[in-house]
Amino acid sequence: MELRQLEYFIAVAEEANSAHAAERVHISQSGVSAHIRQLEQYLGATLIDRSGRTATVTTAGAAALKPARDILASVNTLRHAVEDVTGLVHASGVRRPNNDHRRHAEAC
Repeated sequence: MELRQLEYFIAVAEEANSAHAAERVHISQSGVSAHIRQLEQYLGATLIDRSGRTATVTTAGAAALKPARDILASVNTLRHAVEDVTGLVHASGVRRPNNDHRRHAEAC
């Protein structure tokens, strides 16, 4: 399972349309579909019903939607926590380059 698969699944669920979801996540519609199929294969369940004109979330998809959102939110929280500790983000939100490799090289 990959984080982008969860992101694409959420986009399709929210947009109810693979083409609109693809535009939202900036990849091709076939790419979105392929990633969702891989996620469905991993989970062993169909998450999106593609038989109609709109993409409809299945019962399994509805059960997966909140945990998928929670996972992405947790990853974002993790990223921010690490950035806060490593000093990559100022209060202004501007990224600073991480020069740890330079300090390590100078120490050697």
